[in-house]
Amino acid sequence: MTTNPNVANLGVSGDPTPPEGQRIIGPFYYDFSQSQSVAVNLRGQMENSNLISFAMAVYLDNSQNSGIVTLNVAGQIITVKGNTQGWYPVISQRPIQYIISCAAPSGKTNLFWANFHVPAFQWVTQ
Repeated sequence: MTTNPNVANLGVSGDPTPPEGQRIIGPFYYDFSQSQSVAVNLRGQMENSNLISFAMAVYLDNSQNSGIVTLNVAGQIITVKGNTQGWYPVISQRPIQYIISCAAPSGKTNLFWANFHVPAFQWVTQ
């Protein structure tokens, strides 16, 4: 058997373990009765602490909002129907930067970031 010196064998052993351990940060609250779009950069929260080094999932609670919420994380678009909540996988950069918006002013939404994998799952709350 011959080996190619340009190819590395990287075994798959599950999710990466963050240096800070598995953590969730949040909640981050958004009131869409006042505005329709918010751009967020978590640089300050991430650089001044070791709370979370990256995100692999986001929990978005849109149960108190009848409008559709869109979350843009580095070009990954997550659309969440009104009166639902759920977990959504993401690939984030450091620091986490995102735009959260709601097409029509309607209600409140909050989200949490996790630095570990959570399978995608969404449920209706009303």
